[in-house]
Amino acid sequence: MRLYANATEVANIISNTGCYEKKETEIMFRILSLLGQNISILDIGANAGYYSLCYSAWLPKADIHAFEPMPATFERLKENAELSGGNMRLNPFGLYERDDVLGFYFNSEESGATSIQNIRGIDESKKIMSKVTTMDGYVEKAGIKVGFIKCDVEGAEIFVFKGGLKTLETDKPVVFTEMLRKWSAKFGYHPNDILMLFSNLGYSCYTIGTMCKLYPISSVTENTVDTNFIFLHSNHLELFKHMLEIPLISVILTSYNHAKYIGKAISSVLAQTYENIELIISDNASTDGSREIIRSFNDKRIKTNFFNENIGAVANGEFCISMASGKYCAVLGSDDFWEPSKLARQVEILESDMDIGAVFTHINVVDETGEIIQNPYLYGVFNAPNTTRAQLLNIFFMSGNCLCLPSVLVYRDLYSKFISETKLLNYSVDFYCWLQLIRIKSIYVIQDKLTYYRWHGENISSSKDPKAYILHQNEMELLYDEFFDGLPPDLFYEAFSVDLIKKGELSKEEMMCEQFLLHLRHKDYIHKAIAKRMLFKRRGNADFIRTLNETYGFTREDFYALELKTCVSEVFKDILLSMLFDRTRDYILSPEYTTAVVVVDFGLALSYLNYLHSKKPQCFEKIKCLIFAAKSTDEFTRALNFNKKIPVISLKQAYGFFKVNLLIIASYSNKVFEKEVPFIKTVHLFKSYEALGVRGDSE
Repeated sequence: MRLYANATEVANIISNTGCYEKKETEIMFRILSLLGQNISILDIGANAGYYSLCYSAWLPKADIHAFEPMPATFERLKENAELSGGNMRLNPFGLYERDDVLGFYFNSEESGATSIQNIRGIDESKKIMSKVTTMDGYVEKAGIKVGFIKCDVEGAEIFVFKGGLKTLETDKPVVFTEMLRKWSAKFGYHPNDILMLFSNLGYSCYTIGTMCKLYPISSVTENTVDTNFIFLHSNHLELFKHMLEIPLISVILTSYNHAKYIGKAISSVLAQTYENIELIISDNASTDGSREIIRSFNDKRIKTNFFNENIGAVANGEFCISMASGKYCAVLGSDDFWEPSKLARQVEILESDMDIGAVFTHINVVDETGEIIQNPYLYGVFNAPNTTRAQLLNIFFMSGNCLCLPSVLVYRDLYSKFISETKLLNYSVDFYCWLQLIRIKSIYVIQDKLTYYRWHGENISSSKDPKAYILHQNEMELLYDEFFDGLPPDLFYEAFSVDLIKKGELSKEEMMCEQFLLHLRHKDYIHKAIAKRMLFKRRGNADFIRTLNETYGFTREDFYALELKTCVSEVFKDILLSMLFDRTRDYILSPEYTTAVVVVDFGLALSYLNYLHSKKPQCFEKIKCLIFAAKSTDEFTRALNFNKKIPVISLKQAYGFFKVNLLIIASYSNKVFEKEVPFIKTVHLFKSYEALGVRGDSE
């Protein structure tokens, strides 16, 4: 086959790769093989004739009609047809919604961009007048029954189809067409207008999935990657059923004593617009009526399991995954729920880009009644931007997990593999999975709130158990300890280029030094402890130690300073203050309250304020007043070691000053104080202190 189109456009592609638009060519070959030998084919926007020549070679008995309105390109089409032989009827005009003579913008260096709009804005494009007619008029005059249409007219596709409504309705051909948002916008319409046109004629729209399967889509969105689409009439579905790919999604729902929520969770899964799902529900020995609610649902897609003894949340989740058989896996908490379009939008993204391993969504936070509430902390953490793989890796390192598990749709085989590696983890299982996934795949975050995350007193993630907090911190240290292990160098450079001290290419020793310094300069004590351990483990590596000293100026004295920064007492104190912040952040950040701190424990309050000032400045700025109830206000004011002047008033002065505005008692005990000032919101840490064996009045 010899083609005279632009060398970089077609000829070189074919000679170098053996195929132009390989995926599209293969899917058309499979479709035409099923449609039969004696069909009529319309190649609308034939250009130099690549597809027409393919059709001629595949189906020697087919009747092929090629349309190319540009004279110069039409000459190439004629030459190719003559050299290749075949059964083509060549037409030097285009198809449109009416009979007319239109101006086409043409550039000889980019003939594939010819359109009745100057879509690429090329100044050198010439406006050439050419005849157009309607598909219906042409088909009637030619006396043919159309079986297949290929349409690629650079944004004007909808006008071609409007001029062929009778042909589409009567002949019901398979239609392969290009649809680009940026091109159609030049003509004042959206690709979804074409979907609606075909839907009204009994057609469904498909994209090309893996293994040349067809995947149905309901709309073209900003997340749609595909530019070529296939329309099949309902009459075709039986013929092409083996090519239609509707991947199974396994939805995992673990249940334990959430009778007042689980019905909503199950209903939101069954109401998904994407219907090819299996819902795996495993109840972990609930005692509150959850089982009866689960059994009340009658849907063949539901698979249930009921444990007689509680095996733990993690083990229950692992059991559900072992039961799953879908291509993709979604995880839903029994107290959370979804928007109906969630799974459909996620699976469309996964099917359109094989480099993406998981798709998350933004969340709405709801209370026990299902009402949306303000929670600046959770919104700030989980409503992350959609970033590159490298940028997300950087966020993971600098800030921790920013992906909400109930919003995920992920490849089941990958998720199952990662879960099997987390036998020793309990509080950081999902973060471990995302850390492994990001090493091999990209992660996409839909910026719409399609997941409802319920925040209430029973959340595992809101537990104030100090032992749970410490276990979680220990697990995070284990994960960060191996964060850089096996990380591809190019991904490391891209993720941390702005954070590296030395720019440009790094030697092996320099990369180790940079990773050490990334941990060392991190604000979190966990990373500083890891840095100390990394340095000690590499003490025998002379090249590393020399590079660290000569290139980065790190000395033995710096190591001693690091030792002081990561001593046990400092780490322990940081844990306690982090726990207190976890218990109070929602109150501090809530727009409903004017924030004050009631000081009962002198040392604890002082440490807490300094903690906020140094690590949580956005929270520190919210504090407008200190109400003092233990020592003299003068003594406390002198002890403050930050610049901001916060008014300090006595408890007596506070009466009448605050009404129901609020706020926080950072206290070991003194329950009498609560009774005296009942309108103040109380947050006690004394149980946490006692569990850790620490005196509440200790500074």
